[in-house]
Amino acid sequence: MNLNNLNNLNKIKHHFQLINSIYSLRNSSNSFQNFTILTGKNLIKIYSHKLILSCRSSYFYQIFKQNPSLNEISFPEINETIMNLILDYIYKGEIDFNERNVFKIWNISQKFELNDLSNSIQTYLESNIQLSNVFKIFRKSKSNSKLNHQSFDFIIQNFEKLIPFISKSKLSEEQMKEIVEKSFINNQNLQIFSLLNELTNWAELIQQKILPKNPKFDKKAKIILMKKIIKPFFKILPINLLNEKEFYQLQSKIGFNQNFF
Repeated sequence: MNLNNLNNLNKIKHHFQLINSIYSLRNSSNSFQNFTILTGKNLIKIYSHKLILSCRSSYFYQIFKQNPSLNEISFPEINETIMNLILDYIYKGEIDFNERNVFKIWNISQKFELNDLSNSIQTYLESNIQLSNVFKIFRKSKSNSKLNHQSFDFIIQNFEKLIPFISKSKLSEEQMKEIVEKSFINNQNLQIFSLLNELTNWAELIQQKILPKNPKFDKKAKIILMKKIIKPFFKILPINLLNEKEFYQLQSKIGFNQNFF
């Protein structure tokens, strides 16, 4: 074996041992921890090392640079399980994610500026867009990113199959309007009543978030807000294709008079 090959093998061995040594610090109670992360609603304490956090995360680097004496930080919005997975990645460079936790991990990887992890998850999502997750991917992906465009195209191509999922999509008014407009142009044989019915369910959920549960907000206030949310879709979609029964069913559900249409 020549010297170059030997040096390469030693380098690989050194990297492997270094990663394992750093990770062993993560789980040892007496390994010079000098920083505490308080996580979850109960603010569970997780001990860590400023040096490792700052080396791996630009987010923590900037925090420690601005406040070198800081010795703890709280993340009540991040549960303990997810935080431990993220810290495992910071210390070892490996993480196990699945469909249940991938979006939470993705959000935190972006918050902590763990760019390699964020990019890996984005690549995973690009190849795993499905009916069950496409609205969530579209909602959470950055505007004009490759993933955002891919998920939007998937929605348009499969919109008729996605109609039953609209009410729970949590899309913004702007996002929903863009999707419905493009989908109708792409497929004018959509089931208009089913679509409008789901859109009213979606609008009701938005209404509930905007108007607090307060008796002061009477029926009139709710109707005004509903009108603002839903009316743009009546301009996009041909409601004249509704039969009489569908028309009155929808009118009764929304609570508008005929002049609205």
